[in-house]
Amino acid sequence: MAAGTPFALVDVFTDQPLEGNPLALVPDADPLPEGLLPRIAREFHQAETTFLLRPDRPGATWRLRSFTAAGVEVFGAGHNALGAWWWLAAAGRLGPGLGTGRWSQQLGTEVLPVGITADAHGLIEVTLKQRAAVYGDELTDRGALAAALGVDGRELGAAAGLPVAQVVSTGAAHLMVGLRDRGVCPPQAWAVPSGRCGRTGRSALPPGGADTREQA
Repeated sequence: MAAGTPFALVDVFTDQPLEGNPLALVPDADPLPEGLLPRIAREFHQAETTFLLRPDRPGATWRLRSFTAAGVEVFGAGHNALGAWWWLAAAGRLGPGLGTGRWSQQLGTEVLPVGITADAHGLIEVTLKQRAAVYGDELTDRGALAAALGVDGRELGAAAGLPVAQVVSTGAAHLMVGLRDRGVCPPQAWAVPSGRCGRTGRSALPPGGADTREQA
């Protein structure tokens, strides 16, 4: 990393250090050369490293650029954006007496709203709006899918009329898999990246789907 470059490690989806979903965050990253960003991400070797920069789109408060441990840039508004905005609020970068407010983030070429609330006890809640979902290819080989996830093939499919598995992107593509019941996967499998049901790049959804809001 360039000498004198500040950074933070943020644990998202938890209130305990060294738990949750970790994020490497580099604020005020504008002076860093373009080619250095993926190299820094590879050095941190986190699921994602997010760089905070000045926006170049009207209406945006901050520009977020996120890279995987392989140095690939991604544009989704998930734990990377949550952790970045939590850090901005906690570090006082959004102004004193935060209370409730709305800001906006630039992800790629899009500008999306962000809502933040801080209560009297210092609890910070971040709400993000995702870009519109883009639906891609469907996976129809139930046998291969069940084997990959380690579940009984009869448990695949959240509801009649819905694809068993389909690639969906709101900035980062994921294979969304419908399951008849959340209990199909043991609880520890959701929390361990190497667990079959929780393997990176796949999301297993119980009946009813998922809320697109993110909170920390």
